Amino acid sequence: APAPSVRVDAERQRLIESAGKLIHAGSYTAVTMEDICADAGVSQEQFHAHFPEKRDVAIAALEWQFSLSQVYVLGPAFAPDVAPMARISRFFQRAYEANMAGQAASGCMLGCPFGNLVSELGNKEPRIRETVLGIYSGFCGYFKAALDEAVVQGEVTPHDTTRAAQALLAYFQGMMLLAVAHGDAGVIGTLASFPHTILGLPFERL
Repeated sequence: APAPSVRVDAERQRLIESAGKLIHAGSYTAVTMEDICADAGVSQEQFHAHFPEKRDVAIAALEWQFSLSQVYVLGPAFAPDVAPMARISRFFQRAYEANMAGQAASGCMLGCPFGNLVSELGNKEPRIRETVLGIYSGFCGYFKAALDEAVVQGEVTPHDTTRAAQALLAYFQGMMLLAVAHGDAGVIGTLASFPHTILGLPFERL
């Protein structure tokens, strides 16, 4: 039989994944702790052994979703096998592909789990807002590193790469929201080649 610690870890992970899936497909307000427990096959007593309240499992779910973004989108997109600006282009392409796959699986364009949640809750849940802000900072870190390297390599002229990275994040979040409004992940593909117009920098789409 599995050791108790293994079972506990598995229960916790099921709760995190159920919370992430249900909240992304619906909303934080609409999804109850009971919904999460039922989906994960975990009792409410077991839930409270892992998380004090729904807010805590939602934060863990956000962190888990960001780790998935790093593995499947950010990491591969920003791998150093292509020039720095091409990495940024590749990020938007991979985001498009990931959202098209997500729409095919779910039947609708769910949008960004981070943007959705911070838009829903605003300042009502400061800990969730701070978690999303930290995740956004993580995204900006990838953008800024590529932009800094592009400057060093002479691919672009020197500029404020911190603000440029924030502009790319804003563009990305905006295109995700627009895709939700249209109910079509294809909007991301249509806009994926235009972030250079925000920055005024050379930009090639793969």
